[in-house]
Amino acid sequence: MTQSVVTVRINDQPYQMGCDAGAENHVKTMAEEVNAILQELKQAVGAVGDTRLLAMTSIILADRACLLYTSPS
Repeated sequence: MTQSVVTVRINDQPYQMGCDAGAENHVKTMAEEVNAILQELKQAVGAVGDTRLLAMTSIILADRACLLYTSPS
């Protein structure tokens, strides 16, 4: 399958991400969700450093995924 590269911005930093051709919009949407969570955290907890903010964002996303996987259908 053909690979594509898309640039996303998270916490005002550009990141180039590889993805399958045709998945660019999906990758951008996911990055926007990550950035939205990160920005909410930044407002709530202030300047705690990029690494901690990304760790907290990752835990929130993992919790959401866990809830989806364990919810009865």
